[in-house]
Amino acid sequence: MALDKVRIWERHNAQTELAGAIARVKNELAAPTLKTDEIFAPVATSHGDMRSRLLGTFPDGEIEEQVLLAQARDVRIPEEKARELLAALLANGTLCEPRPGWLVKV
Repeated sequence: MALDKVRIWERHNAQTELAGAIARVKNELAAPTLKTDEIFAPVATSHGDMRSRLLGTFPDGEIEEQVLLAQARDVRIPEEKARELLAALLANGTLCEPRPGWLVKV
């Protein structure tokens, strides 16, 4: 079978995450938030582009990490990649964690 376009809805390594993933995909299929032409639009090609989009979601002040990850999905950054970017931004001092589970731009 030859496929030209494929949409990967979610990727998970743990079976415990499957039930939530299936529910989210079913909800998306029932009431799509993406337009048909966006489904096959390329995801950001460069690390810097995703980094900029992630930093653009930060408000002035603190934000809870889970809220930030949800906002990252809204700007088409997969959760796994968003977590990698957050770790890098924390390591290089762009972000800090004033209390567990909360982030702020320095």
